[in-house]
Amino acid sequence: MVMTDKKGKIQKVALLTHCETLSYVRLLENSGFFSQWNAKSLKEAALITLDAYSGATETALAVEKHVRFLLEKGANSFPGKKNNRK
Repeated sequence: MVMTDKKGKIQKVALLTHCETLSYVRLLENSGFFSQWNAKSLKEAALITLDAYSGATETALAVEKHVRFLLEKGANSFPGKKNNRK
């Protein structure tokens, strides 16, 4: 889930549900993985390049893929915005 404020700034990225090993998710949470998108516009967030996350690489890549999907959808349908990605 990607939560934004009314201006389109990301407030939080979080997993609602998952089937991942809890220790991998905790590793990402504790490393600040989910917070790297916080306070970024949709356009800024789309430019983030992830570093390697030892021990949770596959989980990190899956989350990144899903966040990018949500950013794309959000940028194209954010209320009051023509297209936030251009």
